Amino acid sequence: MSPREIIVKTFSPFSFFLASLSSALACPANSHYELCTRSCDFTCAGLSAPAQCTGKCFEGCQCDAGSMFDGEECVSMDGCGCMYSGRYIKSRESVISSDCSEKCTCHPSGGLICEKTSCLADEICVLRDGMHGCVKQEGRCIISPGAYFTTFDGAKGKLLYSGMYKVASLCDESSPSWFKVVVDISECTSDGIPAGAGIFVFFREAIITVNNNMGTWVRRGWVRTF
Repeated sequence: MSPREIIVKTFSPFSFFLASLSSALACPANSHYELCTRSCDFTCAGLSAPAQCTGKCFEGCQCDAGSMFDGEECVSMDGCGCMYSGRYIKSRESVISSDCSEKCTCHPSGGLICEKTSCLADEICVLRDGMHGCVKQEGRCIISPGAYFTTFDGAKGKLLYSGMYKVASLCDESSPSWFKVVVDISECTSDGIPAGAGIFVFFREAIITVNNNMGTWVRRGWVRTF
């Protein structure tokens, strides 16, 4: 056999690691890989207020020159958002005041523009997921003395007969959150006016009973969904 030349190439383990990491790290649009970067150095919020940065850097993606990070992606500087009460909001994003009386929208060219607003008659102002906003007011099911009944959607009527009435229930009987509310309408009061004599709240593993004197009992155990 004729001798064959064998060529062995050597790699620096550290150089190979960096090359592999650089090729594997795919940065989003308008950004690039940096071995040492700080996320708070190139943010839209930092244009309006000093960013609280540490002296340490990390390996990752950095916005390209002329682009800033808006909390989700790198955008051009003229596409940055606005500051509202010390809080950064993105371009074209709206925020509502704590009493839902003012709505402010961040416009790319015009800055923050605010206008008066209010909730509808059947809405209330609430804080949900860190944001204020108007939501439809939750309905109430009411049984008044005299057996007058008001449904969740506001319809009213009179219960004509004594007996047990199912007034609320979760339709999905297989749900772990299943419940049922039953009211006992009776004329056992001294004035003979029909009214609620007791309320029974059924859960999957418990029954709560409340009588007309506000006495309350709790019984634990499996409940049939009938």
